[in-house]
Amino acid sequence: REEAAEAAEAAEEALRCCVLAKFLGWLLFSPQWELVEGGPLGEVRAAVREAELLLPRGGFDPCALMRAAHSRGRLPLCLPWLLCYLRPLQEDPVSRALPPYRAALATLRALAGSAALLAPLQPRDGEPGDAPAAAPAAAALAE
Repeated sequence: REEAAEAAEAAEEALRCCVLAKFLGWLLFSPQWELVEGGPLGEVRAAVREAELLLPRGGFDPCALMRAAHSRGRLPLCLPWLLCYLRPLQEDPVSRALPPYRAALATLRALAGSAALLAPLQPRDGEPGDAPAAAPAAAALAE
């Protein structure tokens, strides 16, 4: 009974994280939506150069987050809300071209169908350990 209550609480917590991440993603990635993918290339390139200058140094790094979650065996808990956060990139050609998000999307592509997603969760209070991973996923996360 207690395990079921803990599992329900963890699921509710994960859902709250997904909702918050989705909201933050829409706020961050929506300003460039007026620039369409097939629009004037010079306009998009200029917007990318400007966005690179404004990108905070030492800011949120999705790849570092995935590496840390993988090393702790918590990747299956991290990815749902990270995917909610990155979902608006589909509509934002400028942010999608920025190095941290380009790298995050490449890492997610490498993880798709990977054994790293099927690895059992490590206990929250346990020692960080390596969860089993397929070679492409481990290589993508090691960068």
